Amino acid sequence: MKQKLYAAYGSNLHLADMRQRCPQAVRVGHALLGGYALHYRGRPGNVMLTIEPQADGVVPLGIWAVSAADEQALDVYEDFPDLYGKVMMTVMLQGRDGSESPAEVFLYVMVDGMPHGQPAAHYVEICEIGYRDFGFDTNILHNAVRS
Repeated sequence: MKQKLYAAYGSNLHLADMRQRCPQAVRVGHALLGGYALHYRGRPGNVMLTIEPQADGVVPLGIWAVSAADEQALDVYEDFPDLYGKVMMTVMLQGRDGSESPAEVFLYVMVDGMPHGQPAAHYVEICEIGYRDFGFDTNILHNAVRS
């Protein structure tokens, strides 16, 4: 089974939710995406995280190996291609075994034109749990741009 590397920065960091959503996904490590920052954007009542270029920004990424079926489940969850598009990037993967290597990953980025907004408390809580699951600083979430 051919797998791809998927980089998560929001609710898909939540380990228990990812086990249900993408049962074949394997957590392989993490990376830091320089030159980007988190933003809350979306439709009223459906505001979620995305990333946007910012010179001094850094976004932590959880890296998963996913199957084709997992990717299809993610496409549905992320409302691809209507709300999120997919992009490929090369990141420096910090493996769970301590290794470090460049890796090509795909990630979801919100389509242009969605306004900034206030996310639902439940969504932020799911993201916070995911940040803790990966050992990331939750202050990054609280500092995400909302307006």
